[in-house]
Amino acid sequence: MKKSILILTMISVFGVFAEICKAEKPLKQKPGVIHFDAAKLINIHKTYSVIEDDTAVSGSCVKQEVKHWTIGQGVGWGVGDLLKKALEKDVKYKLRVRIKVDKIGNKGEVFKIVYLHYYDPKSWRAKTCSKISFSAADVPNGKWKWYELPLALKYNETGRAQVVYVVTGNNPKNISAVYVDAFELIPEK
Repeated sequence: MKKSILILTMISVFGVFAEICKAEKPLKQKPGVIHFDAAKLINIHKTYSVIEDDTAVSGSCVKQEVKHWTIGQGVGWGVGDLLKKALEKDVKYKLRVRIKVDKIGNKGEVFKIVYLHYYDPKSWRAKTCSKISFSAADVPNGKWKWYELPLALKYNETGRAQVVYVVTGNNPKNISAVYVDAFELIPEK
């Protein structure tokens, strides 16, 4: 009896959750674009916080303070399943990320965007497939801007996971925080 009540409760909760997800206001975007709000990410390593921000697409974003972070501690979005489906449909995607920075100065790296393929199923060894770094002189202070990886993301058959990361630079003399609003996969023509 207790088991059936638990199952009915779970179905009820998941049903409500599904309805809430359906009720979210869809974004106006180009057909084929896959959009993901960074505030919905699971913060496994507790390396950033979700904050409210009226200027963010969804009304909230991720904030990562300046520190020496490893790539795996960055703000990461797993894209392997999406890229596998895209490969089956012969679609290639480029990545762009909506980011803003609190700057203090104009020198040094403020963040990098990295696409990694974790190739070893028994460990977290990874290969960097694509990466781009941005310096303080190249980014505006306190304004959202879309930043793109220059190459299309390529699906890798073997391995554990494929993740895109935004990693805050260890540059406390020039930045205090990096904010991530949204990730988008844009189909190449």
